[in-house]
Amino acid sequence: NLTFTKGRKFTPASISRFHELLENQNWLTLNSATTFDDAFTVFYNTFVSHFNSSFPETKILKRNTSYVKKGWVNSTVKKLSQDLKNFYHLQKMYPALKKLYLTHKCKYRQYIMNCKKSFYGNLIKSSDNKNKTVWSLISILNNNEKSHKNITLKNSETIIDDPQTIANTFNENFINGPQNIQRSIKRNIYSTSNFESNMTIRESMCALPFSETELLNCLKKSIKNKHSSGPDDIPNSLLRSSLHIIIKPVTHLVNMSFSNGVFPKELKLSTVHPVHKRVALEIARITDQFLLARRCQKSLNTPC
Repeated sequence: NLTFTKGRKFTPASISRFHELLENQNWLTLNSATTFDDAFTVFYNTFVSHFNSSFPETKILKRNTSYVKKGWVNSTVKKLSQDLKNFYHLQKMYPALKKLYLTHKCKYRQYIMNCKKSFYGNLIKSSDNKNKTVWSLISILNNNEKSHKNITLKNSETIIDDPQTIANTFNENFINGPQNIQRSIKRNIYSTSNFESNMTIRESMCALPFSETELLNCLKKSIKNKHSSGPDDIPNSLLRSSLHIIIKPVTHLVNMSFSNGVFPKELKLSTVHPVHKRVALEIARITDQFLLARRCQKSLNTPC
């Protein structure tokens, strides 16, 4: 049975349409906003609207794990398997055939191993991202399904599972933490005799506004060209390819953020996939399978 999941298709045509919508977008409403939150909301909603319009959610065929697990089974394997079963019942009736049965069984297992090596090796060899394919095969063969459940946070005696509340809790902790530490430090424990009497301590700092070229270079270095995305499903590769189009409103937002001392709350959310620790035996087993797959990639035995 075919199974489907929700996803988005990023084709060259849809990406071109997305870039065209951004190029034709008028950002006057953003520039006329009086507060940073209003300006960022205009930009974010507009960007997401064009994104959803260009890359609507559709049904995508889910990865066929059964093919990966049993794709190496061919007609010869089925025939040999049936012959081995018949041979098994025959040697039960005639014990003298047991040695011949065991020899036939060893040859069958060797043939199965060669078929698996050939099948998985071809999958890895034909893949554009070989390392990703190797780990994907390991995950499928070990029945490891990805979990996209939201994390929970225990704050005092309260269990928090709302992503926005969790983000705000972390944010408040980072803001209030240093202030609490500062208040806990005892005053006048250091002598001021070693300091110059005319020494001035600046209580503020000055940062020059970003230029479009400067910010564009910074973003190109920091945003990786990967397909991973956050809660909004916008992949980094798409965002990176759109930088030259949206750099003007983004520069305005960044400078406005620094001048107002405000960080957008939408960017405080992230997708976190906790990886639980495994026992040493499980790690060793997966490592062995990974090394086996790597050997299959380099040198394949005679194909089935």
